[in-house]
Amino acid sequence: MKFTASLFYLIASLLSMALPSVQAQQTDALRKEFLEYKAKAEKGDAKAQSNLGVCYMKGEGVEKDFKEAAKWFRKAADQDFALAQSNLATCYETGQGVDKDFVEAYAWYNLASTTIEEAANNREALEKAMSPKEIAAAQKRATKLRAQIEAKLKAGGR
Repeated sequence: MKFTASLFYLIASLLSMALPSVQAQQTDALRKEFLEYKAKAEKGDAKAQSNLGVCYMKGEGVEKDFKEAAKWFRKAADQDFALAQSNLATCYETGQGVDKDFVEAYAWYNLASTTIEEAANNREALEKAMSPKEIAAAQKRATKLRAQIEAKLKAGGR
């Protein structure tokens, strides 16, 4: 039994020495991924912009920065990238990186809901906290956003 306990402590000790190395490798990998997303995002790649927003939101490869996350989600959302639209809606719903605004959140969830079921579910849940007047305003806002996005895409803009 003493041998087994000693062996266990030896293995645990070796693992604890290796853990900082593994964590450093993970940190380096996340930083590299962040920089790759950033390079592509700055060139207008909507998926990279959305992924960059997630990096900022979660603090992966970079310090957490909700305002930067919302900024990158918006750039991708304006290119009709549904996942970014849903993430931007969540920012507006929770007030992370932007002022809390249920009307704006509903509008973005509405746009994303054509592709993402979770966005439709989030929109329906949010609707329960809104007045009929707010819902009507949000639907009008969604229509306006859709028209702006379509016009921008048609013009070839990012």
